[in-house]
Amino acid sequence: MNHRQTTIECTINLHKRLHGVKFKNRAARAVFEIKKLAKSLLNSNQIRIDSKLNNQIWKSGPRHVPLRVRVRITKQKYMSKENVDSWFVYISLIKNNSFKKLQTNIIQ
Repeated sequence: MNHRQTTIECTINLHKRLHGVKFKNRAARAVFEIKKLAKSLLNSNQIRIDSKLNNQIWKSGPRHVPLRVRVRITKQKYMSKENVDSWFVYISLIKNNSFKKLQTNIIQ
């Protein structure tokens, strides 16, 4: 999975990742945990979060974070002047009504 474009659709259970976190830090920690998961799955240090996903997390304030979030994690090639072959991970929100019977899908 290191040197090709990869897409993973998965459900992230934020409830178990935020257990024991102070209420004022929950939304910021949720963003950190999503980035940490993407870094471990796709081995990249450059991680970007879509504004819709960020709005979904912060919608109810810093205390009340959604219990679960369905996301699409995509590893893409980034063309820049400094690094010709650099990769970044883009995380976007998938809207759905229910999280029942959803599995992780890996699309290459």
